[in-house]
Amino acid sequence: MKLTKIILGVLLVLSMGLHAEEEKVDINFRDLKVKDFIEMVSKITHKNILIEGNLKGKINFVSQTPIKKSSLIPLANSILGSKGFTIVNQGDYYKVVKSNNAAGEGLDVSSSVGGETMKTVMFPLKNSNAAVIRAKIKPLLSRSAKVISFKENNVLAITAKPRVLRSISKVIKAVEERGEKKSVIVRLQNSSVKDIFSNAQKMAKKLFPQTIESEKVDIFKDEATNAMILVGKPDNNRRMIRYIKQLDMKGEDQTQKMYVIRLKNSNVEEMEKILSKLVAQMNSVAIRRPKKGAKPPSKAMVVSDVERNALIILATGEQIRNIRETVRKIDIPKVQVYVKARIIEINNNLAKQIGLRYGFEGGKITSMGLYSLASNMGASSLMVSQTLLGFLNNDLTFAPKPKHFLSDILQHSDNTH
Repeated sequence: MKLTKIILGVLLVLSMGLHAEEEKVDINFRDLKVKDFIEMVSKITHKNILIEGNLKGKINFVSQTPIKKSSLIPLANSILGSKGFTIVNQGDYYKVVKSNNAAGEGLDVSSSVGGETMKTVMFPLKNSNAAVIRAKIKPLLSRSAKVISFKENNVLAITAKPRVLRSISKVIKAVEERGEKKSVIVRLQNSSVKDIFSNAQKMAKKLFPQTIESEKVDIFKDEATNAMILVGKPDNNRRMIRYIKQLDMKGEDQTQKMYVIRLKNSNVEEMEKILSKLVAQMNSVAIRRPKKGAKPPSKAMVVSDVERNALIILATGEQIRNIRETVRKIDIPKVQVYVKARIIEINNNLAKQIGLRYGFEGGKITSMGLYSLASNMGASSLMVSQTLLGFLNNDLTFAPKPKHFLSDILQHSDNTH
């Protein structure tokens, strides 16, 4: 006891000569009773410490360098821990209790791991499962420490000494950073989300272990925007995006959609009849010969819109491509023949005059001459000059002319009848 008083006197003298934040003490003792040590710490730190029960045993401590005054309580906790006791903060005073009973002493609850005595710290988890983490860190805790997981809000509550809490905090932080997940939206350009969603989910389960929560990639589909939502680690998300882009290549879309094809040169009703027969045959072949591993094919349909001269088609991406190509080859301008006609009106009086004088009424006029009734009976045709032919071939109406007019324009022929 005498040695204890001497050491205590030295400690007090040292503590009075230094500022609180820089105060250090030099401690060296042998065979010092645990109870006497707690009393010494109480006097140096100016904190009231309640001791319940009989603290038995002796301790030895040799210090080569002075220690901070603020380290005395943690030192006392370490020494008491070997005896099955610990110091807990009761607000106005500290209390020495058995370590196994400390959790039930109404310890301070905080989100910080700092402090001098045993406390309860809440760890909200964002990327890890609280129940899984609880099972993993339990071996790192002492028997007196407690850990509880809250499934509803994914929170861990750990009761332990400050030093243990700081170590556990580092472990949880590393696990959380490793398992940090982010969401990514992947919009499809060529395919329907319904068609490739199932394949993407299966691939995600194969690529990433499902037993490790942090490695999983959850996939959701948004049909309204034709997009997929990925939730996972950035590296894993990038791997899935590469795979989805390979699936989203230009190819055969198996989702039926409505298409409108306006015709430029053809009648829509006639086109509908032709396409209906072709589409029926196409549907029949697709049903008889389905692609390996593919879903049953959807039947295409064709309806005509007479008012707009357009076809309304229900088809898949593959089907509409075939239909469009067929329509493109059929809906072409029709071949047209250009006919040039001349209407010649001949005055009946003039025709009679010509016929009476030259005897070709009942015959015909051609570029080769006048064919009269006489020529039809074996005589040769009446040769006509080019001037008269031009006159007869013009789009003009003949009017009666004097007899001398005809004599002026008619040329002599080899034989005049």
